[in-house]
Amino acid sequence: GSILPHVTNGFGGGPKNIMPGICDYETIKRHHLRNVLHPCSMLGVTEANPFLAEVTQIAKLARVDFAVQCLYNSVGKACEVLSGDVFAVHKLGGERATKELGIPVSEKTDITIVSAYPYIEGPQIVKPLLPAAMITKPGGTILLVTEVAEQLPHTFLANIRAFKEKARDDVEHYVLEKLRKYEPLIEGGPMDFNMALILILSVAQRFHVGVVGHQALHTAAERMGFNHFPDLETAINKGLPRYEKADVSVIPCGGYIFPVTAEPFRLFGE
Repeated sequence: GSILPHVTNGFGGGPKNIMPGICDYETIKRHHLRNVLHPCSMLGVTEANPFLAEVTQIAKLARVDFAVQCLYNSVGKACEVLSGDVFAVHKLGGERATKELGIPVSEKTDITIVSAYPYIEGPQIVKPLLPAAMITKPGGTILLVTEVAEQLPHTFLANIRAFKEKARDDVEHYVLEKLRKYEPLIEGGPMDFNMALILILSVAQRFHVGVVGHQALHTAAERMGFNHFPDLETAINKGLPRYEKADVSVIPCGGYIFPVTAEPFRLFGE
């Protein structure tokens, strides 16, 4: 497998290759929904991360005792291979990935431009919204730039509409009520759809978001509560609030590079 930054597990690879790989839907559902809002279930975080702790517990039950894992640089090229005990390799890999891909950030900015690379399909392209949200001021603007040229899955978009109709004007309260009961936002839907929707709703509540890319994404952006722009120049000229002076962050590879911050990031506040 590969040890890469992961939105809730800290880093993928290692035990994350085993869970959810060997688990049934009910186990995956309960694990993901129970831990997703914890402030330590976060990108690049391994200490006291309950999402990772349960993944590790399950992996130990599987008795896998050897792993071969790739590490990557900031442009997605394999730069090192680690092998040995699954858990020791994952720990070391996370430390080295942090040195290679983690960028210490002390202040938030008004605008963040983030590339969806390397995510090029389906709801996966929204994952880089998390590192962008971690370093953007509340009420600020995020521009998600993607090369995806196809519409997102129809079932995913239909489920977003259905969820918003049920939530009406109180999306955050409805999300929290569902998660307190470990109920998926999309009943019977794939867990990656549910996790993507949680992130989308969280970001849409606090930031102005623009999806920059092919016209095929216009409907998806609208359904998610975002704006759509055909290119970055248009997004900058038409999609940004008028600032006399604005601080801007740029994350060139949002699936690899991630911010290291002193303050925990919470998807839905306290």
